[in-house]
Amino acid sequence: MAYQVIFENIYKVFSLAGKSGLRVLLLLSAHALAAQSARFELYPDSILIGQRSMVTIELELRGDPEVIWPPLTGSLARNIEVVSFGSIDTVMAGNGLITLRQQLEITSFEPGFHAIPPLIFTLVNNSDSLVVESEPHLLIVQGVDVPQEATPYDIKPIFRMPVSLAEILRIVLPAMLILGTLAGITFWLKRYFKRKPPVESIWEKAEIPAHVAAISSLEGLKNKNLWQNGKHKQYHSELTFIIRMYIEKRFGLHALEMTSGEIISRFPEFLDESGLLSSVSFILETGDLVKFAKYIPKVHENEDCMAKALDFVWRT
Repeated sequence: MAYQVIFENIYKVFSLAGKSGLRVLLLLSAHALAAQSARFELYPDSILIGQRSMVTIELELRGDPEVIWPPLTGSLARNIEVVSFGSIDTVMAGNGLITLRQQLEITSFEPGFHAIPPLIFTLVNNSDSLVVESEPHLLIVQGVDVPQEATPYDIKPIFRMPVSLAEILRIVLPAMLILGTLAGITFWLKRYFKRKPPVESIWEKAEIPAHVAAISSLEGLKNKNLWQNGKHKQYHSELTFIIRMYIEKRFGLHALEMTSGEIISRFPEFLDESGLLSSVSFILETGDLVKFAKYIPKVHENEDCMAKALDFVWRT
């Protein structure tokens, strides 16, 4: 009987101890769970289309578990865009509690009611893991009523920035540099290609007799070696010009304004020697063939023209 009483007392003690221990375990578990919580704050939760709202995400935890933060991309939910991401900050809350906080800026361009699903956090401590979810939220996006007859206008007037000195110089200096360069090039070209004052022709000097001017011009033409270098047209043009100028200055016949046929027909009035008339005819006619008919005279013809021209001048 005594043993029975002893065993009953021992059972009561263990029963009481078991119930108390269970309560302690339940309290510790509740405290531990309370220490792992996620909060999701949305302010404001109602915006006009295109406006922005601030999201604050907080995870409160105890100890030092490994935290797997939910992956956040450019879209928090359908039709909700993330404009900017803040860094994840750590805040010591005391009593062994740590708060991880991140802020986001979101917006939406689609009017309506947009649900933001819970964010899922995974806490890993040794081999144990715990999943913590935030509460879901609803973002209300209100559209803007635009009457059909309304005239479109800017939300804000166009702001005109004052023009700074740097902006003016950025345009003026290159323009001045370009204009100065062009002016310098123009000045140099004008000086380079500036026509020299015409030298007074030997035929314009009254003190020089016609035959001296003619002989000097013919000798100068001979020294140019024009026809020897294939310049037949230039050679005969200058040769006939010298003869015409000599005839005009020597005999007073306006030979520069007359054709070769007119000169030959008028020449007997001033000169009756047939040999000289034949020489002048040969010079003028050969020159016409070269200048107008693209005739290429032979070597002896070029030489004969020069010889006849000098002989004609000397004999007259």
